[in-house]
Amino acid sequence: MFHSTRHFLVDGQSKVMLANRSDLSPKLIGFLPGEGTRQGVVLINHKTHKSAPFVLDHNFVNNELVTSVWEFKPTEEALVATPGLKGWVVRVYND
Repeated sequence: MFHSTRHFLVDGQSKVMLANRSDLSPKLIGFLPGEGTRQGVVLINHKTHKSAPFVLDHNFVNNELVTSVWEFKPTEEALVATPGLKGWVVRVYND
């Protein structure tokens, strides 16, 4: 659930952070602190050590009904704390 940005490919022009599932910690998704039942991830900037919660926005499945991609967007809390996250998407591929 807590992941370093070091494991993500960052495309600043498209505002997308990409990672493969196998490159992240074993617990990909969890319940966000203070968000009740909303599931997501918390990214930790490997340079500043600041964290930002992202909520699960889309879950794409393949023909075998297996999740192929998880897509997350910043929470309102994250946008207030870091307005520069507006429009960013975190995409994790299930490799």
